[in-house]
Amino acid sequence: MHKDSDAMIDVVNSLQSADESTRRSHLEHLSHGQESYLESLAKNAQALDIKIDGLRFGYALVRDATVLEFCIEQSNVSLANSALAAVVKFANANSILCQSFDTVLMSAAKSLDWLDKPVAHLFRKFDTQKQLAISLEPQSASEAEMPRILSIHDGFFDDDDEIRSYISDRSRLFIYQRDGVDVACGIIKQTVSCRNDYDIGMVVAPEYRGRGYGAEVLSHLKSYCLDLGWYPIAGCSMDNPASKRSLERAGFIAEYQLVRYARGA
Repeated sequence: MHKDSDAMIDVVNSLQSADESTRRSHLEHLSHGQESYLESLAKNAQALDIKIDGLRFGYALVRDATVLEFCIEQSNVSLANSALAAVVKFANANSILCQSFDTVLMSAAKSLDWLDKPVAHLFRKFDTQKQLAISLEPQSASEAEMPRILSIHDGFFDDDDEIRSYISDRSRLFIYQRDGVDVACGIIKQTVSCRNDYDIGMVVAPEYRGRGYGAEVLSHLKSYCLDLGWYPIAGCSMDNPASKRSLERAGFIAEYQLVRYARGA
Protein backbone atom coordinates (compact mmCIF):
# COMPACT_ATOMS: atom_id res chain seq x y z
CA MET A 1 0.00 0.00 0.00
CA HIS A 2 1.16 3.53 -0.75
CA LYS A 3 -0.38 6.53 1.01
CA ASP A 4 0.05 9.99 -0.42
CA SER A 5 0.65 12.09 2.69
CA ASP A 6 -0.78 15.30 1.26
CA ALA A 7 -4.02 14.09 -0.31
CA MET A 8 -4.40 10.97 1.91
CA ILE A 9 -4.68 8.83 -1.18
CA ASP A 10 -4.19 5.06 -0.93
CA VAL A 11 -3.25 2.87 -3.89
CA VAL A 12 -3.72 -0.90 -3.59
CA ASN A 13 -3.78 -3.89 -5.89
CA SER A 14 -7.36 -4.38 -7.04
CA LEU A 15 -9.33 -7.56 -6.45
CA GLN A 16 -11.47 -6.65 -9.46
CA SER A 17 -10.59 -7.55 -13.02
CA ALA A 18 -9.71 -4.90 -15.61
CA ASP A 19 -13.13 -5.17 -17.29
CA GLU A 20 -15.37 -4.52 -14.28
CA SER A 21 -18.29 -2.06 -14.51
CA THR A 22 -16.25 0.97 -13.41
CA ARG A 23 -13.93 0.48 -16.37
CA ARG A 24 -16.83 0.15 -18.78
CA SER A 25 -18.28 3.37 -17.43
CA HIS A 26 -14.97 5.17 -17.94
CA LEU A 27 -14.62 3.97 -21.52
CA GLU A 28 -18.24 4.87 -22.30
CA HIS A 29 -17.69 8.42 -21.10
CA LEU A 30 -14.46 9.10 -22.97
CA SER A 31 -15.15 11.62 -25.71
CA HIS A 32 -13.76 9.20 -28.31
CA GLY A 33 -13.17 5.50 -28.74
CA GLN A 34 -10.41 3.58 -27.02
CA GLU A 35 -7.28 2.92 -29.06
CA SER A 36 -7.03 -0.76 -30.00
CA TYR A 37 -3.31 -0.89 -29.14
CA LEU A 38 -4.04 0.25 -25.59
CA GLU A 39 -6.89 -2.22 -25.34
CA SER A 40 -4.61 -5.08 -26.33
CA LEU A 41 -2.17 -4.09 -23.57
CA ALA A 42 -4.96 -3.63 -21.03
CA LYS A 43 -6.04 -7.27 -21.26
CA ASN A 44 -3.00 -8.37 -19.23
CA ALA A 45 -2.53 -5.24 -17.12
CA GLN A 46 -2.51 -5.02 -13.33
CA ALA A 47 -5.58 -3.22 -11.97
CA LEU A 48 -5.05 -0.81 -9.08
CA ASP A 49 -7.66 0.79 -6.83
CA ILE A 50 -7.29 4.43 -5.79
CA LYS A 51 -8.91 5.19 -2.42
CA ILE A 52 -9.57 7.98 0.05
CA ASP A 53 -10.39 6.91 3.63
CA GLY A 54 -10.86 3.37 2.43
CA LEU A 55 -13.38 4.30 -0.27
CA ARG A 56 -12.53 3.57 -3.89
CA PHE A 57 -12.76 6.68 -6.07
CA GLY A 58 -10.72 5.65 -9.06
CA TYR A 59 -8.57 3.00 -10.69
CA ALA A 60 -5.53 2.59 -12.88
CA LEU A 61 -4.18 -0.09 -15.20
CA VAL A 62 -0.42 -0.65 -15.30
CA ARG A 63 1.63 -3.04 -17.40
CA ASP A 64 5.40 -3.33 -17.63
CA ALA A 65 5.86 -0.17 -15.52
CA THR A 66 3.61 1.81 -17.91
CA VAL A 67 0.34 3.44 -16.86
CA LEU A 68 -2.19 2.57 -19.57
CA GLU A 69 -5.42 3.82 -18.07
CA PHE A 70 -6.38 6.16 -15.24
CA CYS A 71 -9.84 7.12 -14.05
CA ILE A 72 -11.01 9.35 -11.20
CA GLU A 73 -14.63 9.99 -10.23
CA GLN A 74 -15.75 13.38 -11.47
CA SER A 75 -16.52 14.57 -7.94
CA ASN A 76 -12.86 14.03 -7.00
CA VAL A 77 -11.20 15.09 -10.26
CA SER A 78 -9.35 17.88 -8.41
CA LEU A 79 -7.26 15.11 -6.83
CA ALA A 80 -6.21 13.65 -10.17
CA ASN A 81 -2.65 15.00 -10.07
CA SER A 82 -2.01 13.61 -6.59
CA ALA A 83 -3.73 10.35 -7.46
CA LEU A 84 -1.60 9.77 -10.56
CA ALA A 85 1.57 10.57 -8.60
CA ALA A 86 0.50 7.99 -6.01
CA VAL A 87 -0.14 5.39 -8.73
CA VAL A 88 3.27 6.04 -10.29
CA LYS A 89 5.00 5.65 -6.91
CA PHE A 90 3.08 2.48 -5.96
CA ALA A 91 3.67 0.78 -9.32
CA ASN A 92 7.20 2.16 -9.77
CA ALA A 93 5.99 3.28 -13.20
CA ASN A 94 8.41 4.99 -15.53
CA SER A 95 6.05 5.88 -18.39
CA ILE A 96 2.44 6.72 -19.23
CA LEU A 97 0.56 6.17 -22.48
CA CYS A 98 -2.20 8.72 -22.92
CA GLN A 99 -4.74 9.44 -25.64
CA SER A 100 -4.76 13.20 -26.11
CA PHE A 101 -8.56 13.34 -25.87
CA ASP A 102 -8.36 11.82 -22.35
CA THR A 103 -8.10 15.25 -20.77
CA VAL A 104 -7.96 14.11 -17.12
CA LEU A 105 -4.99 11.79 -17.67
CA MET A 106 -3.28 14.29 -19.99
CA SER A 107 -3.50 17.06 -17.41
CA ALA A 108 -2.31 14.82 -14.58
CA ALA A 109 0.56 13.44 -16.68
CA LYS A 110 1.72 16.96 -17.52
CA SER A 111 1.84 17.78 -13.80
CA LEU A 112 4.61 15.18 -13.34
CA ASP A 113 6.92 17.26 -15.55
CA TRP A 114 8.09 14.17 -17.44
CA LEU A 115 9.31 14.14 -21.02
CA ASP A 116 6.51 13.71 -23.55
CA LYS A 117 6.58 12.34 -27.08
CA PRO A 118 3.71 11.65 -29.53
CA VAL A 119 4.00 8.04 -30.68
CA ALA A 120 0.88 7.58 -32.83
CA HIS A 121 -1.77 9.48 -34.76
CA LEU A 122 -5.34 8.77 -33.62
CA PHE A 123 -8.07 9.19 -36.21
CA ARG A 124 -11.43 9.72 -34.53
CA LYS A 125 -13.11 11.99 -37.07
CA PHE A 126 -13.68 11.68 -40.79
CA ASP A 127 -15.38 13.28 -43.76
CA THR A 128 -18.47 11.20 -44.51
CA GLN A 129 -18.72 12.73 -47.99
CA LYS A 130 -15.22 11.73 -49.06
CA GLN A 131 -15.41 8.39 -50.82
CA LEU A 132 -12.75 7.04 -53.18
CA ALA A 133 -13.51 5.03 -56.28
CA ILE A 134 -12.64 1.42 -55.56
CA SER A 135 -10.70 -0.48 -58.22
CA LEU A 136 -10.20 -3.49 -55.94
CA GLU A 137 -12.68 -6.30 -55.41
CA PRO A 138 -13.33 -7.02 -51.70
CA GLN A 139 -14.04 -10.57 -50.56
CA SER A 140 -15.10 -11.45 -47.01
CA ALA A 141 -12.56 -13.95 -45.67
CA SER A 142 -13.02 -17.05 -43.54
CA GLU A 143 -10.46 -19.35 -41.98
CA ALA A 144 -10.34 -21.24 -45.27
CA GLU A 145 -8.52 -18.23 -46.76
CA MET A 146 -5.73 -18.36 -44.16
CA PRO A 147 -3.01 -19.25 -46.72
CA ARG A 148 -4.02 -16.27 -48.87
CA ILE A 149 -3.96 -13.96 -45.88
CA LEU A 150 -0.55 -15.21 -44.81
CA SER A 151 0.81 -14.52 -48.28
CA ILE A 152 -0.18 -10.86 -47.96
CA HIS A 153 0.22 -9.83 -44.34
CA ASP A 154 4.03 -9.27 -44.22
CA GLY A 155 4.13 -9.19 -40.40
CA PHE A 156 0.91 -7.15 -40.04
CA PHE A 157 -0.66 -9.82 -37.79
CA ASP A 158 1.12 -11.12 -34.71
CA ASP A 159 0.06 -14.73 -35.27
CA ASP A 160 -2.64 -17.00 -36.69
CA ASP A 161 -4.81 -16.54 -33.60
CA GLU A 162 -4.97 -12.81 -34.23
CA ILE A 163 -6.12 -13.47 -37.78
CA ARG A 164 -8.82 -15.81 -36.49
CA SER A 165 -9.98 -13.13 -34.04
CA TYR A 166 -11.03 -10.99 -36.99
CA ILE A 167 -13.17 -13.75 -38.46
CA SER A 168 -16.14 -13.44 -36.09
CA ASP A 169 -19.62 -11.98 -35.82
CA ARG A 170 -18.50 -8.57 -34.53
CA SER A 171 -15.39 -8.32 -36.73
CA ARG A 172 -14.57 -8.53 -40.41
CA LEU A 173 -11.56 -9.53 -42.48
CA PHE A 174 -11.48 -8.79 -46.21
CA ILE A 175 -9.13 -9.85 -48.97
CA TYR A 176 -8.90 -7.41 -51.89
CA GLN A 177 -8.11 -8.53 -55.42
CA ARG A 178 -7.08 -6.75 -58.60
CA ASP A 179 -7.50 -8.73 -61.83
CA GLY A 180 -7.82 -11.94 -59.84
CA VAL A 181 -4.64 -11.35 -57.81
CA ASP A 182 -4.64 -10.89 -54.03
CA VAL A 183 -3.40 -7.37 -53.30
CA ALA A 184 -4.39 -6.39 -49.75
CA CYS A 185 -6.18 -7.31 -46.53
CA GLY A 186 -8.53 -5.09 -44.53
CA ILE A 187 -9.73 -5.58 -40.97
CA ILE A 188 -12.57 -4.28 -38.81
CA LYS A 189 -12.89 -5.07 -35.11
CA GLN A 190 -14.95 -3.64 -32.27
CA THR A 191 -12.48 -2.08 -29.84
CA VAL A 192 -14.49 -2.48 -26.62
CA SER A 193 -17.92 -4.07 -26.24
CA CYS A 194 -19.44 -1.04 -24.48
CA ARG A 195 -18.96 1.32 -27.45
CA ASN A 196 -19.94 1.37 -31.09
CA ASP A 197 -16.38 2.19 -32.24
CA TYR A 198 -14.75 -0.20 -34.71
CA ASP A 199 -11.04 -0.08 -35.39
CA ILE A 200 -10.09 -0.45 -39.03
CA GLY A 201 -6.74 -1.25 -40.60
CA MET A 202 -5.14 -2.60 -43.73
CA VAL A 203 -2.01 -4.13 -45.16
CA VAL A 204 -1.00 -4.09 -48.83
CA ALA A 205 1.27 -6.79 -50.20
CA PRO A 206 4.80 -5.32 -50.58
CA GLU A 207 4.89 -5.59 -54.35
CA TYR A 208 1.67 -3.54 -54.71
CA ARG A 209 2.49 -0.66 -52.38
CA GLY A 210 2.71 2.92 -53.58
CA ARG A 211 -0.26 2.63 -55.94
CA GLY A 212 -3.00 4.06 -53.70
CA TYR A 213 -4.54 0.69 -52.83
CA GLY A 214 -4.25 1.30 -49.10
CA ALA A 215 -6.47 4.37 -49.27
CA GLU A 216 -9.01 2.43 -51.38
CA VAL A 217 -9.17 -0.33 -48.76
CA LEU A 218 -9.63 2.17 -45.93
CA SER A 219 -12.33 4.01 -47.86
CA HIS A 220 -14.19 0.74 -48.40
CA LEU A 221 -13.85 -0.22 -44.72
CA LYS A 222 -15.14 3.19 -43.64
CA SER A 223 -18.21 2.89 -45.88
CA TYR A 224 -18.80 -0.69 -44.78
CA CYS A 225 -18.85 0.36 -41.12
CA LEU A 226 -21.16 3.30 -41.73
CA ASP A 227 -23.59 1.11 -43.67
CA LEU A 228 -23.85 -1.15 -40.60
CA GLY A 229 -24.22 1.75 -38.18
CA TRP A 230 -20.71 1.26 -36.80
CA TYR A 231 -18.34 4.17 -36.09
CA PRO A 232 -14.93 3.62 -37.76
CA ILE A 233 -11.76 4.70 -35.95
CA ALA A 234 -8.08 4.15 -36.71
CA GLY A 235 -4.55 4.78 -35.53
CA CYS A 236 -1.07 4.61 -36.99
CA SER A 237 2.45 5.03 -35.70
CA MET A 238 4.18 8.38 -36.05
CA ASP A 239 6.91 6.62 -38.01
CA ASN A 240 4.46 5.32 -40.62
CA PRO A 241 3.73 8.35 -42.83
CA ALA A 242 2.43 6.14 -45.65
CA SER A 243 -0.43 4.87 -43.46
CA LYS A 244 -1.21 8.41 -42.34
CA ARG A 245 -1.43 9.56 -45.97
CA SER A 246 -3.69 6.63 -46.86
CA LEU A 247 -6.04 7.36 -43.96
CA GLU A 248 -6.21 11.05 -44.85
CA ARG A 249 -6.91 10.23 -48.51
CA ALA A 250 -9.79 8.06 -47.28
CA GLY A 251 -11.22 11.07 -45.41
CA PHE A 252 -9.92 10.50 -41.89
CA ILE A 253 -8.65 13.39 -39.79
CA ALA A 254 -5.60 13.07 -37.48
CA GLU A 255 -6.82 15.40 -34.74
CA TYR A 256 -5.53 13.39 -31.76
CA GLN A 257 -2.38 11.58 -30.70
CA LEU A 258 -1.19 8.80 -28.45
CA VAL A 259 1.42 10.44 -26.24
CA ARG A 260 4.09 8.72 -24.17
CA TYR A 261 5.21 10.48 -20.98
CA ALA A 262 8.46 9.17 -19.54
CA ARG A 263 10.79 10.02 -16.68
CA GLY A 264 13.69 12.22 -17.68
CA ALA A 265 17.21 10.87 -17.67
